[in-house]
Amino acid sequence: MTVDSEQVHEPEARFIRAQLKPRGYDYPPGNILCRYFEACVELKVTANSYVSSELLLRARSLWPLPYHKIVGKTRDEKCDVMFDHLDANQSGDLTVAELMASSEFIDPRIRLDQASHMFHFLDRDQDGTVSREEFREAMQFVFEGLSEEEVDQSVMEVLAYRHSLEHVDARGKFLALFSQLDRDGSGSLDIHEIRMVSLSVQSVGDWSSARKQLEEFDSDGDGQISAEEFVSGMMKLTEDLPPLELIRRLNAIMDRKHYFYDFSRAYVGDLGVLPLLRALEADDEVSGLNLSSCGIRNKGCQAVAEFVASRPQVTRLFLANNPISGHGALALEDMLRRNRSVTELDLRGTFVAQPYSWTHRGRGPPPFPDLGALEGLVEGNRAAAPERPADLRALLGALREELKAGFYAAAGGDGELGQEGLEAWLDGLRRGEGELQLPPRLLAAMSPGRMLQLAGKPSLAFPDFIAAIKREDTVSKVAWLLKSKRQELKVLFYSLAGRSGRLELSRMLGRLDSALREHDWGLTGEEAAEVLTPQLFLQSDFVLSDDAGSLTWPEFINPILALASETAA
Repeated sequence: MTVDSEQVHEPEARFIRAQLKPRGYDYPPGNILCRYFEACVELKVTANSYVSSELLLRARSLWPLPYHKIVGKTRDEKCDVMFDHLDANQSGDLTVAELMASSEFIDPRIRLDQASHMFHFLDRDQDGTVSREEFREAMQFVFEGLSEEEVDQSVMEVLAYRHSLEHVDARGKFLALFSQLDRDGSGSLDIHEIRMVSLSVQSVGDWSSARKQLEEFDSDGDGQISAEEFVSGMMKLTEDLPPLELIRRLNAIMDRKHYFYDFSRAYVGDLGVLPLLRALEADDEVSGLNLSSCGIRNKGCQAVAEFVASRPQVTRLFLANNPISGHGALALEDMLRRNRSVTELDLRGTFVAQPYSWTHRGRGPPPFPDLGALEGLVEGNRAAAPERPADLRALLGALREELKAGFYAAAGGDGELGQEGLEAWLDGLRRGEGELQLPPRLLAAMSPGRMLQLAGKPSLAFPDFIAAIKREDTVSKVAWLLKSKRQELKVLFYSLAGRSGRLELSRMLGRLDSALREHDWGLTGEEAAEVLTPQLFLQSDFVLSDDAGSLTWPEFINPILALASETAA
């Protein structure tokens, strides 16, 4: 008996409309939107269009290599996408500064003379800039003999490069931010992408402020913000900021990791919230949920409470204007006792806030916690939150301004410290001189020689200093150093893999250990083996087989690049 292929896909078509699946939505397989669709089919729930659009934006922001920007394009079109990305100020030509910045991304050890030599090779007519045609011609030569998978990998690595804001003028800085916010690659920002700015800066997406910002920037009133409109608006907003402060704020937006989901415009109901929660299980960076006015009753509230209770990174939950009553309140009480990280809970407009409306069979007051009891638990969570967490990145966040003041006081007029200056300043801090007192955990991460090695510079500005400290943890150190050495790794990988293009992880680690002994990379084989475990690759969206013992080059390097991206925040 044969089965019509249309019958096989019919259940999915019933619950997921075709317009909810834009090109490239399912890459990588198993992303957060794919998980939502799968759960909708399994639970027989019609996919919510607003939830789908939110999860698509989030899936693209989680994906370190922007496949959706090149899917379905020819090689020439991929070259054009690369050119547009590298052209930081959108002048239509590449300058030596733009090429230098991108070259540093490919190999952080590259020198100015090497970048200049590369620039002159590309600049065929020697007019001081590289045109689109010159760039395309050079890339055609580079791509000759490569498979489509290898070409895509090379292009995506370039697109994953984020412009160093120190290398470009104000216009280039805002265009770099625009490129990151333009998640769908359309060349314009809509209200959803504008709200991403609020989500990045404040961890909460406010639709009224997003709409106001859209109106202020949208000079032609077409409901979209073009790159030029964005640059013009940002110029006005930041005209009073000093250059260093502007760079700090833009980096804060572009580096932001914790994510607050706002589904308050999606009426999902008790049943519809279940596939949504299944999808969110794949996002370890979710810091809060706004499910206000979503038609969630007690059963849905119980599912939400269980989800939040098992995720200590979630600190905020908004459930206003939902018909939640006694049994929902019990679930929320249990959640607040199990997850002491929850410090914000909004229950305005629920029956929990109106206990006089409750009915129950027994005499006396209802056996459920009222709003006051829940608010008391929230206050207890706030009081119990540590003021100075021991995590290295948390310490840096808490002490950043004090460190900044101390650094610039030691640096003097040029704002940078070389090895001698760093050693003198840090020796004073270790002896307890001055008002700045640092925890031992932070002082232990400050090694002048290693910081300069990680930065690849003879002296450090304050952003370089902070970045070098962040890379000291074993995981971030291994991920960042292997990312910076990926050209050498690629040569090593293919020399061992041979024609098959696949290599056993154990063999790669053994040869890597030998290479680390031969070359001073500032990393030991034990440290690399501690991080590059089979689990790292098996749990990755990049490895499609169930066996991480044998990997292709993209399957090996992409999880490392993703790990470097995660630990950079």
